[in-house]
Amino acid sequence: MYEKGKGVRKSNTKALKYYGKACDLELALGCKNYARLKK
Repeated sequence: MYEKGKGVRKSNTKALKYYGKACDLELALGCKNYARLKK
């Protein structure tokens, strides 16, 4: 949502925050997206 700016202002910072939280919960897609945005 934040990464693409769908319904909210685009924010890679917020996207990283929420992908990081998803990764902390061991959700594979969250970890994948976090790593991709971190590059």
